[in-house]
Amino acid sequence: AAAATEMLIQADTAKNDVGGLELSNLAWSFASFAFLYSPLMAALSAEAKAKITDFGAQNLAMMAWSWSALAVIDWPLLAVIASTACSKIGDPNAAFSEMEIASLLWSIATFPVDFLQEKQQQDFLVSLSTAPSILRGHWSGHFLCQLANALHKVRHTLDPELWRRVENAWLKELQDLADELQVLPFPVKPEEYISRLQATGCYHAGPNYTADLLDKINVAMASKSFLESSRTKIREARESGGTGSSGILCVTSFNISLPQGPGMATTKLFHSETSLQASELPVAYEALVPAALAHDRSHHAEFRSMVWLLQTLREAGVDMMDKEERQLVTGKLLFYVTHHPCLSCIGAIAQIRAALPNLEVALSYDWRPGVARGQRGD
Repeated sequence: AAAATEMLIQADTAKNDVGGLELSNLAWSFASFAFLYSPLMAALSAEAKAKITDFGAQNLAMMAWSWSALAVIDWPLLAVIASTACSKIGDPNAAFSEMEIASLLWSIATFPVDFLQEKQQQDFLVSLSTAPSILRGHWSGHFLCQLANALHKVRHTLDPELWRRVENAWLKELQDLADELQVLPFPVKPEEYISRLQATGCYHAGPNYTADLLDKINVAMASKSFLESSRTKIREARESGGTGSSGILCVTSFNISLPQGPGMATTKLFHSETSLQASELPVAYEALVPAALAHDRSHHAEFRSMVWLLQTLREAGVDMMDKEERQLVTGKLLFYVTHHPCLSCIGAIAQIRAALPNLEVALSYDWRPGVARGQRGD
């Protein structure tokens, strides 16, 4: 990173041939590994703004995505990228593919802006929505998710027919997924289940549609009092700076009546890890199946909390393989997550619903622009 930064700093004086292709590839490489080196990003930004006319559609999309993925706040660069992209919309030699326009729109829409920058951001989104690939492309999966969530911010300004087509297509995909999640068996057949989630081509429903997907599988929003108490718990954890206070956090609380013996009520804070710990019960882990959507997701905070729930029930004497006994488990299960949950975690919630059909489940989440999943979301 230091060598790359020095190369960029010396690029003009040494007359190095560093153009749009090289700059975007370099930014994308570091962002793909979630490696943030601020001096490098500053040098890349300076070079990109000076050489923005060298950038094609793919290079513009890669640069915007890299800044979004690393949550680097640099509106002057994003504005230059967006402005250049808008000027190329009608150029047949610089046509944006579905992937490129979706990534560009998502990066601009999820970028944190102040009051003065918001109008400019919205103008960029509306202008880019006229890209031919949006009107004529074959949209599905992750790119459709990005498109719908990005344009949601300017939906009242868009051509009504365009927005209707985009949102209806995305809502149909969500409904198809919800229909399958609602009839899951417990336990699921791992290969079949994972294959189905991967076939969606999606990783999440996006900040604007996650609540809609949860509602379709009968998961309500958690109460305001639980939401506020969870935020307080997480704020205190952040301030303490202890292990597990960074990244995406999940507060899980339950009040459960069991088939035999006294009920249980507890609240616990979870954080994401690189992998599940061996101590976290192989039996419970095997009963609840995560889906690798682009990468392993078994370490996500909300998934870990559900493994803990199954472990707790097992230790209390509940036979999770006995359907009749599981139906006698009643009560409430609440989640609060500092980021909208991914499809793997929503699928795990659907598995919990299948396992414990008489347990009320509710989940609330927060999301703000400029926060990558691996970073602080409070």
